[in-house]
Amino acid sequence: MAECQQPDDETINCVRIAAEVENDAEAQCRLGDFYAYGTGREADFTLAAAWYRRAAEKGHLEAQFRLGSLLSSGAPAGAQLVRIVCGSRP
Repeated sequence: MAECQQPDDETINCVRIAAEVENDAEAQCRLGDFYAYGTGREADFTLAAAWYRRAAEKGHLEAQFRLGSLLSSGAPAGAQLVRIVCGSRP
């Protein structure tokens, strides 16, 4: 089985641009993954939830699932996550 490689800084920046500027749901979900798993930075469940939510609002099924999983997991910053899901964004 091939070993998974961490994305480099250039890949992370390309995904961030697609998520923020192009408003791309797939990129928003992937950026949520980067924050949830600490890819290229320290994990931040609040930002992960915010990016999953943006993608989920566009009908991205994987983001909907991951947002629900994050909320039901009892992840740190639970109250902040609920505020994000219920309407306020960072």
